[in-house]
Amino acid sequence: GQDKMDDILKLTMAVRPDIAVVTSVGTAHIEFLGSRENILRGKLQIADSMGPHAPLILCADNDLLGGITNGYNEHLRDKRIVRFGIEAERCDVRAVDIREGERETRFTVRYPGGEVEATIPTIGRHTVLDALAAFAVGLEMKIGPKEIALGLYDYAPAGMRQHIVPCGAITLVEDCYNANPDSMKAALSTFGSMK
Repeated sequence: GQDKMDDILKLTMAVRPDIAVVTSVGTAHIEFLGSRENILRGKLQIADSMGPHAPLILCADNDLLGGITNGYNEHLRDKRIVRFGIEAERCDVRAVDIREGERETRFTVRYPGGEVEATIPTIGRHTVLDALAAFAVGLEMKIGPKEIALGLYDYAPAGMRQHIVPCGAITLVEDCYNANPDSMKAALSTFGSMK
């Protein structure tokens, strides 16, 4: 368990990121770490090598990440917490008016100072959360909101992730990877929303 807990710490000390994103705290690796709270502690170690006032971007919709503040532990004391989400109201970057089509999802991104329309060539609310994380990173890198939205539109899923293949009257969705219960739940929810 402790070896797995130290993995992120070793990586963050080697890479020393300027910006860090934590998208979720689920049940992946729970067999090694014992609880979601331990997984949370392990993931937040990514901030240990970051400089003062560095942005730590967190998904506010996740039950454990949503309550994280600078006071969570000594490692986060001088970090700048940036939140993204759909459901959570206290977000710096939030998606509203989500409209799912057969092969794409449209939504409005609200961010400090404005809002912009965005389209991603994937389906599923979890992919909107991923897009919001990318949007928040773009803002931190001083990229214009419209330019970020254009980048999201050009996103192409890698490998066999969210690959939609029409086969006559059948639509085949290839969504193949080493899954855990949380990712399976997201995949089944996505399939359930399709016509």
